[in-house]
Amino acid sequence: MVDRVRRRVPLRFPLRITRRTDRSVKRWAKQWMERWTKRLSIRVKTLVVILLLSLAPQCLLARQFYLRSRETLTETTRQSMYQLLRVNNERTELDLATLHDVSMNILVDRELFTVFSDPMMSDPVNRRETEEAIHKILLKYFGSLPSVQQVEIITPAYSYVMNWTRLAQFGVFFQSDVFQDVWEKNGGIAWLSSKAMEPFHHRKSTFACARLLNLRYVDDSSIGWRLETDQDAVLMVMLNEAYFKDRLEATAAAVPGSVVCMVTPEGETLVYTGGEALDISGYLPEMQSTGTGMLRGVAADGSPMALCYDQSMRTGWLTVSAFSVNALAEDLSRGLYVNMLGIMLVMALTTLLATGLSIRMLTRRIRSVSQGVDAVKAGDYSARIDESRCDEFSALVENVNAMSETLRRLIDENYKARIGEQEARLTTLMMQFNPHFLYNTLNVINWSVLAGRGKEASRLVVTLSRMLRYTSDSTRPVTPLREDMEWLEQYLFLMHSRFEGLFNVEWDVAPECLDCLVPKLFLQPLLENSILHGFGGRSGGGEIRIRARLDGTDLIAVVEDNGKGIPPDKAARILADKRVSIGLYNTHNRIALMYGEGYGLNIDGAPGSGCRVTARIRAEVPAAESAV
Repeated sequence: MVDRVRRRVPLRFPLRITRRTDRSVKRWAKQWMERWTKRLSIRVKTLVVILLLSLAPQCLLARQFYLRSRETLTETTRQSMYQLLRVNNERTELDLATLHDVSMNILVDRELFTVFSDPMMSDPVNRRETEEAIHKILLKYFGSLPSVQQVEIITPAYSYVMNWTRLAQFGVFFQSDVFQDVWEKNGGIAWLSSKAMEPFHHRKSTFACARLLNLRYVDDSSIGWRLETDQDAVLMVMLNEAYFKDRLEATAAAVPGSVVCMVTPEGETLVYTGGEALDISGYLPEMQSTGTGMLRGVAADGSPMALCYDQSMRTGWLTVSAFSVNALAEDLSRGLYVNMLGIMLVMALTTLLATGLSIRMLTRRIRSVSQGVDAVKAGDYSARIDESRCDEFSALVENVNAMSETLRRLIDENYKARIGEQEARLTTLMMQFNPHFLYNTLNVINWSVLAGRGKEASRLVVTLSRMLRYTSDSTRPVTPLREDMEWLEQYLFLMHSRFEGLFNVEWDVAPECLDCLVPKLFLQPLLENSILHGFGGRSGGGEIRIRARLDGTDLIAVVEDNGKGIPPDKAARILADKRVSIGLYNTHNRIALMYGEGYGLNIDGAPGSGCRVTARIRAEVPAAESAV
């Protein structure tokens, strides 16, 4: 392929253009355009603009549609050609595999072994009889194979054939490079190209396969015999060019104008059909490296072409098909251009007609609609535009009114959704808390049963059932502090049953705090933290003090112990990380969700000096009518 370089020729103008001249031309063009547009009415201007805006995208879309259709057609054709090429190549592989197996079977033929074992084989007197015997053997093995044209057994003295004419100059064959290749295969099959066969065969375009005739057989007593001779013999099989060409023509018929050929790894063409032979020397390295696939190439005339190839695993020969992309898309482009031109003309006329009829109505209601839109823009979502008139603006008016109603509804729904989201998060935290409490309580009962205290365990179960009845009431997220303290006393009874003599509890609750509404069970995780974590590893001496008092409009509840304390960094992580303490974490988040920012838990302490957890909530008292 030869790269074509287009030489640029400088343009010569009779008038010398300077910067001043360029500015003058632009000014004149601008003034002429302004004068021309001033003479046109709004209707004409609108028609011209709409026509240009409608035809320009159509031209671009038509171009894109053509390119995409061409690419799709090329890719589909290339895929179909590639699949057909692979199917035909698989059939060729089967034929060559059959030929390989037959050539292996003849090596163990007893009759052929007997013929070559006869010391009088090379005697000219017996040559006719020997040739007829070998002819029958070759016909028996190769006569029914359509892929075979001629079979010869070549010896330094003579050549025995199946049909047609024998190999010319067979005596020189054993001094050639071809025989050296066959000898190096050491009994394996060698695939020979047309060029390699030219010095020995009078026909052109003949390709073949050959192997050393190492005869052997196994007799009736299962004893193997091998022919020992000083003379080399070669089995030469000439392949039927017409048979393979017919197969290539069947592949080429799928795409008119395509070329299909079979080439060697060195680039020598064995068989081709469909036109002139392809020059694929520039693509051979990539084809041999991948073995099978598709390529985009350039023909000798510079036009794009599509290549499909598949390599034989047995011979290494490549079957290549190619077709011109331009020729394939020629009929497509002709029909597409005609159809698109007709569509564009119809759309242009329709656009002009529809635009001319609708322009008169566009300005009539603009002012009234504009006023309604301005009201909505100012935030008056209750404003509505008159919908009594039925014209082109009716849909716009309905949409503006619907938009106003939708905005008003969305504002209400958003407000309600935020409240519902807060309630859902509170419910989720309560669902996490109840299984946590139940697990710890059942663990206490389990210890009592293991200790053999049956009556005490029964009392614990009854206490637990009362506590569960209290906790299962999800309709009251808040309860008076008085009721919550009664529940905490039952909880402390369970803890005392498990940890006898471990701790004492001191209550210091102001009377004015008893009727305040508090989150249900909000003090239980604080007590559990002191008992299980503050007194861990101790056998007694624990002191827990529970205090409650009012601080303005807030209720302050404090749980303080003399346990082993807590590092300040861990205290900060408890309220930020759920994995450190799920009970304290959930309680803190419940209070923050219910009462807002500034409310929740505060943890103070140091290692060896106990821990103090303070809960701040809003002091709320139930209405008088609800206290029945």
